[in-house]
Amino acid sequence: MPFGMRARVFAAAAHFVSRRWNLFLGVSAGVLLPCFWHAHIEAGDLGSHVYNAWLAELVRHGQLPGLWIVRQWNNVAFDLLLTSLHGAFGWIWAEKLAVSICVLIFFWGAFALVSAAARRAPLYLIPLIAILSYGWTFQQGFINYYLSLGLSFFALAILWRGQGRERIAALVLLPLIILAHPLGVFWLTGACAYTIFAERFRRYRVLVFATATLCVGFTGLYLQRHFQLLEAHHARYLYNGVDQMVLFSGTYEILALVISALVVATLVHEAVKRRQDQGFRETALVLVQLYLVLQCLVLVLPYGILLPEFRAPLSFLPHRLTTLSAVLICALLGLVRPRKWHLAVFTVAAVPFFAGAKANFA
Repeated sequence: MPFGMRARVFAAAAHFVSRRWNLFLGVSAGVLLPCFWHAHIEAGDLGSHVYNAWLAELVRHGQLPGLWIVRQWNNVAFDLLLTSLHGAFGWIWAEKLAVSICVLIFFWGAFALVSAAARRAPLYLIPLIAILSYGWTFQQGFINYYLSLGLSFFALAILWRGQGRERIAALVLLPLIILAHPLGVFWLTGACAYTIFAERFRRYRVLVFATATLCVGFTGLYLQRHFQLLEAHHARYLYNGVDQMVLFSGTYEILALVISALVVATLVHEAVKRRQDQGFRETALVLVQLYLVLQCLVLVLPYGILLPEFRAPLSFLPHRLTTLSAVLICALLGLVRPRKWHLAVFTVAAVPFFAGAKANFA
């Protein structure tokens, strides 16, 4: 059964893996290479996660009298995964294996969402999704948030294209998403509601978009009136999804501009060529509108929010959202009819990205 419009989500996924298991394993192995080419993974807050997990183990075994563990229901999924792997592999390998699991979940989750939008498996986007898997969010070490997004991508793909009981399976992922990071739940809820309403009420799609935009505006006003906010000092229009590729200055900025120009040219050409294709126009419009809603949210959200029960602010909010913007851009590219040069160009773009990352973290 081909990966097409009539294929159920799980049947299509099983078909893809069974027919192309060698490709699936090969791509997975290739995506994990950056997790193993250095003695330690360099990713911002990752070190603090390992330290906290190590400290919690000492407290749990009574080796640090006077300290105790406060139970949390969110932002701890990665830490729990680290702890569970430590007993069998030690801290060094537990770190590598836990991060590898998160990378695979994010990569294949994004691929699943892009495939659900396109109603086929766009293999030519594998290099670009691999770049996003090691983008700004990963390099900052926001691993729990990163993990929650990967799980939410799977859930959204199931809810969007699933049929009948298949959609119930998405509920199984919900506790894991909450355990990883609550922002993943907000994204999943909003994106799921928007895609379903936009596709079922096509005549009122403009009204759906306007309502979503108004909700975003009210969200900004509510935060301003009820929380202490930290404002960003950079132009908000820079947070458009492309910034996920800019890990360092110089080469990365040039690479991001080149890829941006290529993406825009490809999408414009496809839109003009297939302007009479109703299926293409309908799905593309949903994705573009969802992207614009996200961009509106980027404009109204502050840099950080000081929550009453926490000392540290929930920060980098506009930056975090651009991970979602970048995946939606990939979903739009997934609608493009594949050409042989697509895979070649995105592969060539991935080479300097990963080569530069390896050199900078050496």
